[in-house]
Amino acid sequence: MKLISLAFILQLEFLLLSFLAYLIYLSLLIGLPIIKLLAIMLAAFIMGLTPPTIFYLVSFVSPPSRITPINYGYMVQIQAIGIFAGSYLYGWLVDVTGDWEILGFLAILYLF
Repeated sequence: MKLISLAFILQLEFLLLSFLAYLIYLSLLIGLPIIKLLAIMLAAFIMGLTPPTIFYLVSFVSPPSRITPINYGYMVQIQAIGIFAGSYLYGWLVDVTGDWEILGFLAILYLF
């Protein structure tokens, strides 16, 4: 039961982040920078809740054994790759398209 509730929380976080991305994009169209600022701050807070949830779920995916620390190591490495390459990928997308709106479209696309 705990695993299902934690997975539900994780999925809820991703859906909420997608909604906040849509809200940020909408605030750009309307021209209300305070909504954009509040949505970004709320998204940053929610994103801080994601890694602890994922790390906690690893112990349920594979039963605790001698390879559990290796699984945590893989997660840290994959997270580091995402942190390192994500900025460059987003920068490249902005350079190719010439506009920052592509990032909002990709976040909204994730919702579907």
